[in-house]
Amino acid sequence: MYSNAQSITIDNSNFVTGPYGRGSSIGVPINVTGCFNYGNVFRLYLCRGADSTGVEIGRFDLHFTTFINGVIPTSTVAGNDYFLKISSSAPVVNVYSGMIEIDTAQMNPVGVVPAQSDRVLLPNNNYYGWCTPSENSRAIRLGALNNSGPFSVLKIKNHNNNSISNYTLNDNFQVDPGAYYTIYVQKNNGNIVSTRCHNIINSTFNLSLQTSGELRACLPDPLKVSVNILGASNGIGNNFPGSAYSFSWGDNTGSDILTHCQLINRLGIVEHAYPSVSCGRTVQLNNIINNAYAVNIIYLSPFLSSMANPLNCDIPQIGTFARVLQKPIADFTFTNPGCVGLNTFTNRTISGYALSGQSCVRTQDYEWFVNGVYVSSDSNLVYNFTAPGNYVITLKAFKSEICDTSIVSKTICISPRPNANFFFPNGLDSIKNCAPLNFTVDNRTDTGNCR
Repeated sequence: MYSNAQSITIDNSNFVTGPYGRGSSIGVPINVTGCFNYGNVFRLYLCRGADSTGVEIGRFDLHFTTFINGVIPTSTVAGNDYFLKISSSAPVVNVYSGMIEIDTAQMNPVGVVPAQSDRVLLPNNNYYGWCTPSENSRAIRLGALNNSGPFSVLKIKNHNNNSISNYTLNDNFQVDPGAYYTIYVQKNNGNIVSTRCHNIINSTFNLSLQTSGELRACLPDPLKVSVNILGASNGIGNNFPGSAYSFSWGDNTGSDILTHCQLINRLGIVEHAYPSVSCGRTVQLNNIINNAYAVNIIYLSPFLSSMANPLNCDIPQIGTFARVLQKPIADFTFTNPGCVGLNTFTNRTISGYALSGQSCVRTQDYEWFVNGVYVSSDSNLVYNFTAPGNYVITLKAFKSEICDTSIVSKTICISPRPNANFFFPNGLDSIKNCAPLNFTVDNRTDTGNCR
């Protein structure tokens, strides 16, 4: 998993502080930790003295990178009090370099480029390599970009194991499967330098779900989709960290886009709260699926700025469907306390949605229990209590294998039936006297309420 706190640090072990010339390219290796949001932009600013605003000299439009390149403006005034600011947009994070020197000398940008044109993944020369996976190592041959060689420093870092090796122009460089690299280029003209960085990509392009077949949810619970993280053949763990994943749910709520870091930190689990059941909807896959939402998951490649795909890059995607039904809410009413004998429990369950064949239904099945003992499957319960006391009445409502059973339990107090009785004053059984006759009766009725 990745850190939750976003930060940017400059890799000073591979950063050159100058002096740079006017027109020099400048490559700043960085380490990015935490999850930056999809749509993030890293920007490189040249600042001087007390001015921390600076002028933008480079940018990188992605939520992950191992470097940011820029070019020193040819109108820059010479000085040794310059510094660089790297800023991200989502979220906003700023980091500053130490002082760098800029000379009055003119210097051209530098860089390398693959000998094979189909190894250039983007026209901005940031990404080289392959956008189709391989289980084997592959070779790439690099030459000087715009005849900017020879170079004073040319080395390549493998980010899978952090090893760094020197490289000689036009040699074959073996790229490990499932790995990505940063190229560090430096040219010295006297003591004036020009630097640049590139990536070599041979990462996986995996996308798969942990379960096959239909997805299921039962309102009000959200749908949960689990993407495989582990597994070299299908897990996303070794995909390039600059990857992202789009989830569309078929309910006109738009798409949720998660970066590679965000999906890893969620352990591959993505949730979506549907506003209503899927009853009445249809999905067209290999055949027509009734009463379901269409769910599409697409791997968003950092090497494609649109759906145009001139290099035939792998764009893994999953088209499936979700059955979204609704739990019943079990409930019932009754008179409490009740009396020994027949008592009625009226079913007030709110029906859920379930599938019956190809149709959605709102009928429920019921089970009634008295003190844990099953007594009836009728909609309402009429039960004969033979003795007073407290009884626990339980109602279970169910219909679908997708939705859990809804259960509610309530306690009723059963009393003996009232026993009417009274006494005349002084305990007499009868009173005789002449009219008008006034007297008070002492009510000794046993109401039988539970105590």
